[in-house]
Amino acid sequence: MSADSYHALVETAVRKMKYLYDFSDFESAVASHGALVVNMEVDDFFTIKSGVSSAKFTKKPTLAKVQEIQFRKGTTAIFWKDRIDDSEFKCGDFLKKTVSSQIRRGVNFERRQTARGISEGKKSDIVTKLCPLMPPNRRHFWELIPVNNNSVDLIDNDASYD
Repeated sequence: MSADSYHALVETAVRKMKYLYDFSDFESAVASHGALVVNMEVDDFFTIKSGVSSAKFTKKPTLAKVQEIQFRKGTTAIFWKDRIDDSEFKCGDFLKKTVSSQIRRGVNFERRQTARGISEGKKSDIVTKLCPLMPPNRRHFWELIPVNNNSVDLIDNDASYD
């Protein structure tokens, strides 16, 4: 993929930093190769439940067999090719009808009001075990990271993003 070379450059920048203490260090690594880093706020994100249709009659591809996928502005359909050299895309609806209808009507989805956060136990482990290894001026990010004990741990669990 075309992004692979850029990701390799970012990985090299991270390695050259020697220590990556917090998110601002990661931002610096990403920006060091010309990318515009945009800091997003909590309300830049939306609370959206999965709208993927599970109906058997819905025409949608099996991702393991697909070689190219397109999503086109102005439509909620999915377009795909089973082989790169196919001349035309196949088309199908993969969203539930109600979700598709909401998107087409321009219904605004609910913006997040609070950060997703991490569990109190995970934050405590980071602050007590990792922060002492950091310079005092680099601990701020971890000490202020939001806590939400209802957040599913995305590393330790096979969970979908909430």
